[in-house]
Amino acid sequence: MNWVNQMAIATDEAGHLYRVYIAQHRHWIRLGDPDDPHRSMQLMDGFWIIEFSPEGRFIRSRASNLRLKASYGHQEDLVGPIVNLWDVDKHGNVYWMEFHPRYVEIKMSPR
Repeated sequence: MNWVNQMAIATDEAGHLYRVYIAQHRHWIRLGDPDDPHRSMQLMDGFWIIEFSPEGRFIRSRASNLRLKASYGHQEDLVGPIVNLWDVDKHGNVYWMEFHPRYVEIKMSPR
């Protein structure tokens, strides 16, 4: 559903479409590793996940100002880009990853 290097459109069992929209102005945010000052994660904010009916009508915004693009590693050896840090299950629940200095949260917007 969410392939590498693509901001895919996802669907649920009812045929609802979920698409990522990108804000005109985005920012890179550096999230440093508390244990290694040379290692960090760079996250880009400004992504919205929007839900549409099977006919293509806007239903609602499911999540806003998400950080859905990232790269990780040491300054001289970044792994990236990491994209599509979101998904939709068959019931229409939307999930995304939210990074913090010492942990990662899986967030959900329930159907």
